[in-house]
Amino acid sequence: MERKVEAGAQFAVTQPVYDEASVRELADAVRHMGIPVVLGILPLRTARHAEFLDQQVSGIAVPEHVRERMRRTADATAEGIVLAQGMVTAARQLFAGPASCRLLTIVSLV
Repeated sequence: MERKVEAGAQFAVTQPVYDEASVRELADAVRHMGIPVVLGILPLRTARHAEFLDQQVSGIAVPEHVRERMRRTADATAEGIVLAQGMVTAARQLFAGPASCRLLTIVSLV
């Protein structure tokens, strides 16, 4: 990312992030660059969705503890929303500015 900033990047946009530890690592890694970071947030819908993102989508890691949480819940959609709300809170605390996160949504057509 430093090369991109040196080449003129004025902000960074991340892939979806699923745990606060990852958000903190990211914040620590880019703080010295002095650019805004827009954290990607994609609410998980099911345990299968979490597994798919972790295993099949390059650049997205869904930690085991999050996938386990999705497997154990009785209402996966509600749990995914709770997890996303936590990422919004972390983004607001660790990254400055009103555009500190972007919420990606999945629309079900059935």
